[in-house]
Amino acid sequence: MKNEAEIWAKLREVAKRMFINPFEASEDAEFRKALLWVLDFPLVPVKVDTVERAILMGRIRDTGRDSFSNDHTPFDEARQRKFWQDNKDTMTAYLFRHPESWEAVAYSATLLRDGKYYTSNAVLPAWRGRGYGKAVLHFIVNIVEHDCWATALLTNKAARREHNIVDWEQVVVDEIGGLVHFHTWRGRK
Repeated sequence: MKNEAEIWAKLREVAKRMFINPFEASEDAEFRKALLWVLDFPLVPVKVDTVERAILMGRIRDTGRDSFSNDHTPFDEARQRKFWQDNKDTMTAYLFRHPESWEAVAYSATLLRDGKYYTSNAVLPAWRGRGYGKAVLHFIVNIVEHDCWATALLTNKAARREHNIVDWEQVVVDEIGGLVHFHTWRGRK
């Protein structure tokens, strides 16, 4: 059996041959949306559905924790296992693998806190500056069926750029706390 990277590459190749215009391929909006992800998305999403994947997500998160607006706690495997057990039913999370190296290079997630779903994402340092942060954040907010909330440090320009006007509205700039708060546009007319 071929590995997942080869299967992903073959799927892209077949999709491109079969559907010259994905919007004419089907009247099913969800199918078209999924097909466009296959054709255009720069990374391969892998659902975080095991404790091993949650631990890998924690390791990626740890590389960017100093620039997070909230929890800066260093990675600890036992803590991450507990986090997974406590939150797996109220969280949607994905790892993102590079289609050629198959390395897990990023993650994005939504997590229920105080009645709202907050996003979190990080990209490994060696893979930053390629638009992956924006891509994985766009991915997660467009596959969940609920509004999402986010905060970014005023000083974190990359995080602020990730919250683009296509998906997000800036709702509060807290100069005293040094934070910018965002909310997704979902459901807006």
